[in-house]
Formats: sequence, C-alpha cells, structure tokens
Amino acid sequence: MSSKGKANLSNSTNLLGNVVPFINLSYVGKVGKVKSKHVPIVYPQRRENIEVFARYNSIGRGLIMRKYEGKNTHNLKRGGRKTLQASNLTPHARRLIQGCGDVFQRQTDDGGQSSVMITLTYARNVPTHKESKIHLQNFIRAMKHKKRLKRYVWVAQVQDGQRAKEKGIYSYRAEFGDCIHFHILTDAVPIQELRQVWCGIVSKWETSKGYSVSKLGGVDIQKVYNASNYISRYISQESKKGTIIGSMWNVSKELRQEVNIKDTRKIICSTDEWVTFCRSFLSFGKEDIITRDKKTLDKVFIRNDWNKTPIVFTKSCFDILQMFETYLRNKQKAKIIIEVNNAVSI
Repeated sequence: MSSKGKANLSNSTNLLGNVVPFINLSYVGKVGKVKSKHVPIVYPQRRENIEVFARYNSIGRGLIMRKYEGKNTHNLKRGGRKTLQASNLTPHARRLIQGCGDVFQRQTDDGGQSSVMITLTYARNVPTHKESKIHLQNFIRAMKHKKRLKRYVWVAQVQDGQRAKEKGIYSYRAEFGDCIHFHILTDAVPIQELRQVWCGIVSKWETSKGYSVSKLGGVDIQKVYNASNYISRYISQESKKGTIIGSMWNVSKELRQEVNIKDTRKIICSTDEWVTFCRSFLSFGKEDIITRDKKTLDKVFIRNDWNKTPIVFTKSCFDILQMFETYLRNKQKAKIIIEVNNAVSI
C-alpha cells in the first residue's frame, strides 16, 4: 500500500474509533437481479398507518377494506342532469341486493318457505320507462292491498332478445324492439293473483293509448331454493344492455331492515401489515384471485382498490377480522420478545 493510502486509512480509523467503514455499492440499481446468494432482494414497504374496517349485513357477508376520509360531493342533479339514468348496478346496490338474497336463503335453511323470482314483461306494445315504473308502483300497491309482497327487492332490465337470437330461438323482443322488464324476489305468491293484477294494469294502459290488448307477455314465476347463490349469479351475469331512465332497483322497507348493513369498528395498522395478512389467503392461478378461508371453508375474493390496497370479500367478516387481530397481537408479541432478547444480550 502506498504512503498516501496508508494516510487516508489512518485518518478514517481515528475518526470512527478504529472502525473502517465499508459500503458495497456493486448492486445499486440492480434490485431483483441477484448474482450472488449473499445479496437479498429488498422489497419496498409502505409504513403509513391506515384504518381497516368491515361493512357487513345481518348474515355476516360483506367486505373488509381500508377506510378513506370522506369528502363533500355536489348533487349531480345540479350539474344540469334532469333525470336519473343508469345502465348498471352500483356497488352499494349489489351489496344490498346480495343481502336480500342472504335473508331469503336463511329463511329456507331454517325450514321456512322458499322464495320466488317474479318476472313482469310486456308484449308488442312498449311503454316508456316512466310509464312502466308507474305500472310497477301500481302493481306493488295492489299486491300489498292483498296482503302480498311484504318483503321484496326488484331490479329493472332492458330486454333485447339478443341472447335468444344467438341460441337460434325465436325472440319476440328481437323482432319488435327493446323493452324494459322487472325481476322481483319475494316470498311465495300464487301466480293467479300476479297475472290478474299485472295483466289488468297493462291492458288498462293499452286501452287508454288506443292500442289493441296484447295476449302475449305477462308474468313468469320461478321457485328459488338457494336465493343467495341465485342472486349472486344473477348480479354477476348482469351486463350493460341499455340505459334505464329513473330508478333501476328498490328494496322494501321491511326487507331493508332485515338486511341491516353496518360498519364494524376500525382497526389501526400499517399498510404493510394489512397487505402481508391478505397475502396469506392468495392462491395465484387465473386473473381472478380466489381462495378459501381454512376456518370456515368459504370463498374469499381479494381485489385491490385504486391505491393498490387489498379489499377482501367474504361471507364471514367477523372471522377474518378476528384472524387479523390475532395476527397483529402475535406480531407485537414477537417484537417484544426480540427486544427483550436484544436487551439481555447487551
């Protein structure tokens, strides 16, 4: 070693207390490209504190997600929009409709009567969306007068007959144009009463418009023994077939109270802790990440929000939150044990 190098080495030794600093910069900018077994890959960690909570219904189904600070929003109708227009269900509507299916499913599982899916359609004469909503309101009012439809949820759809046309089946709607129709999930109702009320309302409207009374269309009814899965499949297959003017769905007051969507208390943790916990459920296969909760054997769906924070969809929110709290407690205990061991060794 030259005299100049010895001088620099002696100066660094004196300044740092006989310790020569050595920094390996050979892998700077090459994270993920490991050329040696002794160089670990370092993943970035997000240490910000977040609040995690669950939004669930009376059955326990719901989602667990990060809590974001709410902000004031302007009324959309002030922006020049005259009427409500919708082509797909909102996330809130999907959760509430799914909760209605869970309520009817619990009734069937407890030995009660099965629910039914009622479909109200039109024939050749097609009303406007506003007129069809008046028909639906009159139908529900008349059925309640008969002590029916105490609990119900209805969803409006635009029927175009495209699916029947693709299967090679004759479709009345494909020939005469699109038309709105309604699906109603409710308790068992005699089909004779349904047809009498609905066909009476439609024929009265056709007469007032000067149309010939149609003999086709009317009421279709189907028993539903597994309302929870049935409504889930119905919501997932829903597509944007057309824009509906006015409300697209509604739930009766009695059924809305039974669903009873609530929020749990918030759990404060770091983003890294929540992401690490959610990774324990992941099974990487297709694009959709689907796994099963080992404790309840229910499917757990995991998606990411706009901030790349996981959202957990499950039928057992309380079990997942309990597991997460147990994970946080065990992590805190492990941290204390490590600190105690380090203090003893010193």
